Amino acid sequence: MSLAEYKSYWHRLRAMSPAEAAARLRGNLAGRWSRRLDQRPAPPLAALLAHPPLAPEALLASARARRLLSFELELPPRPGVWFAARWPEAHAALLDSAARAAGRRFTLFAAELSFTGPIDWHYDPVAQRSMPLSHWTAIPYWRPGYCPGVKEIWELNRCQHFVTLGQVWRLAGEEEYARALLEQWQGWLDGNPAGRGINWTSMLELGLRLISWSWALALVKNSPLLSAEFYARLLVSVHQQAAHISGHLSRGSSANNHLLGEALGLVYAGTCFPELKGAAAWRKQGFHLFWSELVRQVHPDGVIKEQSTGYMRYLYDYGTLAITAAAAAGEGVPPAVLQRMAGMAEFTAALIDEAGRLPQIGDGDDGQALLLDPAAGHAAPSPWRDLLGSAALQFGRADFKALSAGFSPTLFWLHGAAAEGAFARIPTPAGAPPSLRLFPEGGYAVLRSEAESGRQIGLLDAGPLGLDAMAAHGHADALSFWLTAGGEPLLIDSGTYQYRGEESWRRYFRSTAAHNTVRVAGRDQSQILGPFQWGRRAQARLLASSAAEASLAIAGEHDGYRSLGVIHRRRVSLEEGLWVVEDELLGRGRAAVELFWHLAPCRWTMPAPDRLEAVFGGCQVSIRLSGPASLRLQVVEGALEPIQGWFSPHFAVKKANPVLCINTDEALPVHIKSEIRIGPACERSIPAGDERL
Repeated sequence: MSLAEYKSYWHRLRAMSPAEAAARLRGNLAGRWSRRLDQRPAPPLAALLAHPPLAPEALLASARARRLLSFELELPPRPGVWFAARWPEAHAALLDSAARAAGRRFTLFAAELSFTGPIDWHYDPVAQRSMPLSHWTAIPYWRPGYCPGVKEIWELNRCQHFVTLGQVWRLAGEEEYARALLEQWQGWLDGNPAGRGINWTSMLELGLRLISWSWALALVKNSPLLSAEFYARLLVSVHQQAAHISGHLSRGSSANNHLLGEALGLVYAGTCFPELKGAAAWRKQGFHLFWSELVRQVHPDGVIKEQSTGYMRYLYDYGTLAITAAAAAGEGVPPAVLQRMAGMAEFTAALIDEAGRLPQIGDGDDGQALLLDPAAGHAAPSPWRDLLGSAALQFGRADFKALSAGFSPTLFWLHGAAAEGAFARIPTPAGAPPSLRLFPEGGYAVLRSEAESGRQIGLLDAGPLGLDAMAAHGHADALSFWLTAGGEPLLIDSGTYQYRGEESWRRYFRSTAAHNTVRVAGRDQSQILGPFQWGRRAQARLLASSAAEASLAIAGEHDGYRSLGVIHRRRVSLEEGLWVVEDELLGRGRAAVELFWHLAPCRWTMPAPDRLEAVFGGCQVSIRLSGPASLRLQVVEGALEPIQGWFSPHFAVKKANPVLCINTDEALPVHIKSEIRIGPACERSIPAGDERL
């Protein structure tokens, strides 16, 4: 093991309490002991049933009679025709995705993967080799270079394409899709014996797989190709996976969104497979954990404590799926859960732009709890609009409905065909949203303005680094500022890119230099210790705010440079179409100060030493800087030494983008003003021959 790995283990240990460290040691020893037992045959189905003996045929008949999910309660007489008439583009995308899945062709983040024969469920498309079928405790997937494509492997093994195949069969009744689904499902059971291989290493992945399997079964259970023998074998695997999750939940410092996904997997195993002996216990354990953890992991204002918009989508979708399962199980939903769900929808509504996008805040892996609309994220409606549409139905909120894409395919699958009428009855909202919205616990301020270039949205981040001792998905982005106009990102977050791989890239995308904020003396505001670990942390907070008829203002500060004797304070104001960002570095002595403005891809020029002009698709932006005499401006794009000028629009993808870097080295205090004006794009906004692409 390398020195870097020893350091990573040490920093990870420091994030644990003594009780957690002791529990993990016991778990590790138990896992090693279980390797001796991994050759045991699978238990007989009769030993796993709550009320044996039942023949497989009777078990399948009971499963076919159950109606647990909303779409099952009322389907139109010709569902395929009905669906295609309402959503022709989504229907075409669904058919295309199902054809690809049936042909064993997959897009896994940036990797294209196809199999001419049976699927190799252990194949790493990045390393281009298969992972061994070893005991799950003997697969160190986290070690650098061991399994660089672990995310891609897990993405395929979530089996979310099973749902796509099941949807097409349910709509059209074409047996080729049921056949493809059941053959691949059988292949998974054959290739993944209990406790062996990389697909048993992450309890979150098991939980998400059980959710997909529950939905896929509800979709395809009436196919004549689904045999009683297959269903009996499926029940054994569901038992093995649910028992595995229940015994190895993410606890202590690991209790983040993973624990919610694991608890939800137990909920679905216990609700959708009630004939199993462990179902009642899984259901009880899953609901208890899920309700309490969702409330714990979300601030009262709706911002999730992991400080990540990408993972907020997971949490909201988890909540929707839990409410669906609760209705099927006759379980009540705690009011505090509904309050947190409404809060997440309100935060989404405050941030969503005219194109249906949210800024990338913190980590994000482009995943989802359940794939119901393959077109979402690539064409309208976006997943965020679907989230708000679902929230409109859940809470009867007109403001959420106005920002959604209407009654979409996702809403049909989640809430059933009858919900279309309920959606139509939600009234039209009255009045415009507030121009300044504060989320004090989460630490965000959202400023909105209507202009010729479209709706302008600015976001100031003065929130904590992340959740609990790990803050695993946080970034060193205190006082970062995002800006969008007319649905077009202008000042952007650099994104995530990857979790495992070259350490330098993971470090860059989490660093202060990858965000629209200030770095002092070349140091990050919060100290990066490992791919998911932090040392010294910046403490940020919102300060005074004001909202008048023609002007808005908000301020915040953080102490991430306290060891240098420096406090960073930022004030953002908007008046008569001019955004002004004022940065103050307070302290004594001299300091090297760097300010970064990360621009979305654009054409740009610097007509003067203190000014940058940039043209985007639908608008142009002028950024003028003022400050100390030593202030220097430089645009960096796609640099490697040091890394700068890169953004990640999707997980596992990175592209070059222009970054305006402002440098000064002066005696403190230092004051830097950035004046940002947005206007409509002119035909010749940048002089010919002077543009940079």
